[in-house]
Amino acid sequence: MMSKKTFPYFILVLASVGAMIFALVFLWFMDADSPRVKDQAVSTLQLGIPSGIALIVLIWFGAGIDALLSRIQKRSVRILASLGVYLILPGTLCIGLPALIIILFFQSAIPSDEASRGFGTGLFLTLAAIPALMGFFFVYIGAGVNAASRWLSKRIWQEIETQN
Repeated sequence: MMSKKTFPYFILVLASVGAMIFALVFLWFMDADSPRVKDQAVSTLQLGIPSGIALIVLIWFGAGIDALLSRIQKRSVRILASLGVYLILPGTLCIGLPALIIILFFQSAIPSDEASRGFGTGLFLTLAAIPALMGFFFVYIGAGVNAASRWLSKRIWQEIETQN
């Protein structure tokens, strides 16, 4: 039988499976260049498995942040720390850091004419913006799933104890 402590982990495993499926389906529909279904499947697996693993890491990262913040006893400090962490950390790691790397790369490697700006915008969207927004979203999914599963497990086991 599942215990109150293992229930959130079970829910996180289900969310991880969902993230892997999401990555594979998303990349399947994004691949419009493959001439055959077999090529599309190979391309999707080559990109989807590492992408899915990255999303799973971000889900568990968000869950870990939520678990650490839930240990703060004083409610006002916990709310202030949660606001700071959830507003600053994912934005910095998932959006600010990739944008800074791309900007630094373009400042040093590519001359600033009109053609390279268009290329730079496309590269930024491909390498930084789309994965960054997905990462940002999945950190919050992990934190939300962890918080909801902890709340739900508390309610379920509280109901079981009152029935016994």
